[in-house]
Amino acid sequence: MKTAVGIDPSWVLTHPTGICVMEDAGDGWTVTSTTASITDIDAIRAAIPEPSGQPIAVSVDAPLWIPNETGIRECDRQVVSRYIDRKIGVYPCNRVIAARRGWKTVDIRVALEDAGYIEAPHAAPAVYFETYPHPALVNLLDLPTRPEYKKGRIADRRRGLQRLGEQLHDLARARGIRFVDDATRRAAIPIDLDALRNRELKMAEDRLDAFVCAVIAAEWLDFGRDGNEIIGAPGQGLMIFPGGRATD
Repeated sequence: MKTAVGIDPSWVLTHPTGICVMEDAGDGWTVTSTTASITDIDAIRAAIPEPSGQPIAVSVDAPLWIPNETGIRECDRQVVSRYIDRKIGVYPCNRVIAARRGWKTVDIRVALEDAGYIEAPHAAPAVYFETYPHPALVNLLDLPTRPEYKKGRIADRRRGLQRLGEQLHDLARARGIRFVDDATRRAAIPIDLDALRNRELKMAEDRLDAFVCAVIAAEWLDFGRDGNEIIGAPGQGLMIFPGGRATD
């Protein structure tokens, strides 16, 4: 049994965090659960599977290492350099900003390591890594630029999220990704968004991002270094996501 977990956390760990779990018992990946109701580190810790000797990968859309006091991390600099032509940028990330804004994303790494996870790309049955959905999405979906679904008016966000959801449904069908039931499918990749506003729309976005992170974790378990980009250095800020066309 292989398990892929995607986490799209609130960086302050007080707003909802999206978590999606996928399992492969040898017959392909199945999404078994998804949520965007977790709001603290204890609940995140409880939602992470305990290492059991079977392959597990946890992919987190948040800075897990912040070694620099000021400026930006080297892995962020490299992502911008490779993907600027596809309109992908990064949030400035350093210890000064993290302290000022109350970011607690490093706590997630500590919780994972306390549970026995090792940072990829080191080989271990249970690994974790930081990821970034935007370059993953342009590579997985072969998009010319990053998908637009996080900013702007509610109608624009809803329209962008629905378009991305439809593309991810196509990807799931093409990759043979199944869902344990229809409710899980609709929660993981929401496309019926007409009635959603504000908090409900944000939670739908969090669940979708968590699904993308779970797919990224599955790609790592299936293809490892050969099918993924590894940007940065362990213990200093490192991102892993599926490879594709990028500007060197």
